[in-house]
Amino acid sequence: MIFITGGAFQGKRELAADMLKIDKSQIVSGETCSREQLANAVCVSDYQLFIAKLLKENIDPVGFTEELIEKTNIKAIIMNEVGCGIIPIEKDERKWRELVGMTGCMIAQRAEAVIRVSCGIPVYLKGEKR
Repeated sequence: MIFITGGAFQGKRELAADMLKIDKSQIVSGETCSREQLANAVCVSDYQLFIAKLLKENIDPVGFTEELIEKTNIKAIIMNEVGCGIIPIEKDERKWRELVGMTGCMIAQRAEAVIRVSCGIPVYLKGEKR
């Protein structure tokens, strides 16, 4: 599995589609997909937004992510970096940010490659360039 991270609108989806040799339309959005669609996806983008949905449904994002990594054939997970900048005042926003960071660390530990994208340029943090 490949983990791609970076700021919003930096070319993460394009990189994933190119690396996986798929059309961008085949990338499932964490913002709109169901748990079942995610489990059957080749690639998911906006996983940080899927975590927000899990929290609203009172589902543990850490446990869910653990199962996702172990029990699916997902090839790539794309997640925006959300830990930079001003710390939110709202407790729920801080909790969400912390869980995005925790799950990102879990995914990165198990991923074959971890790539940070900035201005469309991939920087390999882990693994070999493909």
